Amino acid sequence: MTAKTTRPADQSFGYPDGLGVQLRGIHPSTVAPYASGAYPGEPIIVMTLQLANHTKTSVDTAVLQLTASYDDAHLDQPGAAEIGEVTDQQTSDMPNPIPRDQTGSSVHEFLVPTRCVSKVIVQVTPDTDHRPVRFAITKH
Repeated sequence: MTAKTTRPADQSFGYPDGLGVQLRGIHPSTVAPYASGAYPGEPIIVMTLQLANHTKTSVDTAVLQLTASYDDAHLDQPGAAEIGEVTDQQTSDMPNPIPRDQTGSSVHEFLVPTRCVSKVIVQVTPDTDHRPVRFAITKH
């Protein structure tokens, strides 16, 4: 996937079969107490991933992946440029499965200093049947 296929985070993406992907509610915050993957008070960005299933079947989200990077060109290098994901009481999991004509959402956090939020690229791989889609966070 090239930078030309990276879209702004405030745009939704629709696959030809009817699955829709959207990142929304993106905002800076800090890690809450009792977090896994970071210390309380560290800077993060919080985002809600929404999957709208308008396909002909349910969507299995067991292998759903979100990865984030500061650099679109290095996002596909395993671990090389990835930003750490945090789990705490603010995060949530995507329902599995998502029945047809229903929407599921999950909340994710990534360790990102506030000054770097506008450089973040988030890649979403909904399942094994859909190619990854990339979103650029360009403001906040």
